[in-house]
Amino acid sequence: MVMRQTSFADQNMLDEYRAFIEEVAIPTYENTLSNPDLDERKRKITSFSRFEEQLELTIIKYTLGYGLEEVKVESEKSVAFLKEYLDASSTEMDASINLYMLIVWALSIAYLLKVNISEVGEKIPFLEKDMLVGRLYNAFDRSFTPCTNVLFPALNGPLCDALGQYDDKQRNATLDGFLKGYFQGLEKYGAGWLDSHKELDPEYYTHFGYWVFELGALVVDIDWDDSKISDNPLYPIELVDWRRNN
Repeated sequence: MVMRQTSFADQNMLDEYRAFIEEVAIPTYENTLSNPDLDERKRKITSFSRFEEQLELTIIKYTLGYGLEEVKVESEKSVAFLKEYLDASSTEMDASINLYMLIVWALSIAYLLKVNISEVGEKIPFLEKDMLVGRLYNAFDRSFTPCTNVLFPALNGPLCDALGQYDDKQRNATLDGFLKGYFQGLEKYGAGWLDSHKELDPEYYTHFGYWVFELGALVVDIDWDDSKISDNPLYPIELVDWRRNN
């Protein structure tokens, strides 16, 4: 098994974190959620934690070099856990960068691996409030019209700008700016996982990889030429190639 991203992650620590999620965290959440007397607040919190860590597990397996069919199985679980979290959430959700990016990644990976999201449908958070989330959902449902608002413009503004650019040279320059400014955008909004790869203590290591799955999904759906960005370490080229050929 060959790691797909070696610029940031330590393979051994990454695999230890994978094992913790798979063998300890998820079973613990499952056990808690199996309690029929669990109160509404704790069910919502636990459902979110299970979804979050399942999606991280999906990304870790992609980063580590697991086969895409196995990554797809994990993505399917992520979508199922997202549905259960949304079912447990009766109030409108705050637009935190953490939840927002989880939704963006979940949709993007599901699209790239042809995972069905119909059971989640229009319950998806930020669907009516953010252009990128709306455009990713549009890849599954062409009847949906995305809004023009961008919730995190310092991060995703350039990517959303590229959606309206039809000149290849101009769009490539915009996408290059998006990739170069990606970490600065995460820093501006206080993304909790930024610099997670620098943690040296295995007990606190929570890195899962840095990927722009959202860019890969848009490249495939819109049929953009990705020859100028395909070698960028953040770009999930294997997922893009798989989706194009399947």
